Amino acid sequence: MTAEPTKDILEERLGRLTPADIQKAVETFRAALGHQGAADLNACVHCGLCADTCHYALTSDQPENPPAYKVNLVMAVFKRYFTRLGRIVPGWVGARELDETLTREWVDVLFGRCSLCGRCNLNCSVGLNITALITAARAALTAIGLIPPELQSTITTAYTTGNNMGIAQDDWVETVQWLEEELRAETGDPTARMPLDLRGARMLYTVNPREPKFFPLSLLAAGKVFYAAGESWTLATDHYDVTNYGLYSGEAPVAGELSDRLVRTVERLGCQELILGECGHGFNANRWEAPEWLSKRYPFRVRSVLEL
Repeated sequence: MTAEPTKDILEERLGRLTPADIQKAVETFRAALGHQGAADLNACVHCGLCADTCHYALTSDQPENPPAYKVNLVMAVFKRYFTRLGRIVPGWVGARELDETLTREWVDVLFGRCSLCGRCNLNCSVGLNITALITAARAALTAIGLIPPELQSTITTAYTTGNNMGIAQDDWVETVQWLEEELRAETGDPTARMPLDLRGARMLYTVNPREPKFFPLSLLAAGKVFYAAGESWTLATDHYDVTNYGLYSGEAPVAGELSDRLVRTVERLGCQELILGECGHGFNANRWEAPEWLSKRYPFRVRSVLEL
C-alpha cells in the first residue's frame, strides 16, 4: 500500500490567501515594524558587510542568503504600502505588492534562511537592527497562518503545557527528586538539595526542557556547581523553561507571556536573580527582548549560568 504524500501546509495556506489576509498581514507588519524599524529600513546603505558574518551567506552563495537581500524583501513591501512614491510609481522605487508570489518568498527566505542570530546586526556599518526587521515580517506571516508548522507546534506546546517538551509537572518533580538523591549519593551529604519552590532563595535557575527529558544528568551537574559554591538557589515546579520560541515567530504577545511566566515565578518566590540555563536564544529572549515585550524593567538581576 502506497503511503499518501505529506501535505505542504504552508503551500495550501498560500493558495487560499484572500485580500483580507493580505490587508491583515500589512497592518500587522506596520505595527510590528514601528518607527524604529521604518528608520532602519531607510538608513540601510547597501554596503553588504552584513553578509560577511551571516552563516547562511558564508556557507552558500545563493543570492537569497545575504541579510541585505532579506532587508530588501522587507523594504519592498514597506515602500509599496507606506511611501508615496511606492504607491504611485512602485516600479521606479522597487516597491512590491505583498501578493502570493512575494508572500511565498517571504516565507522561504525570512523564515527558512535566517536564524535571528544577530551576527549581521553586529557587522552592520550603520548599526541597523536587521533581526528586528525580519521579525516584523515574520509577525505579519504568522498573523495569517504562514508560520512553519513545526515552529507553531513547539510554541503551542510551551504555551499550553508550560514547557516546550510538554513534560507533565509530576514527571518534572519526580525527576528533580531523583536527581536530589543522586546529588546526595555523589557528594556524601544527606542534606544536599535540588530545591523546588524554595521561597527566599537568592537564585531561580531555569533550564532547557530537553535536559530533564533527555539529559537529566546535566541538571545534576548544575546542582553540583551550586552545591560546591554554597549558593542559595531553587528550581520551580511550574515555570522553569528558559526557551522562548515566540522569539522566532514574531508574536510579541505570545513571546511576552512566555517570558512573563518566569518573571512572575521569580517574584512569587522572592528571588533576587533569574539565572538562565545554557540556551542562546533563551538568553536573548529573556534578558534583552522581554523587557521590550512587557514594557517594564525587571526588579531583579538576570544572568546566564555561564556568567556565574
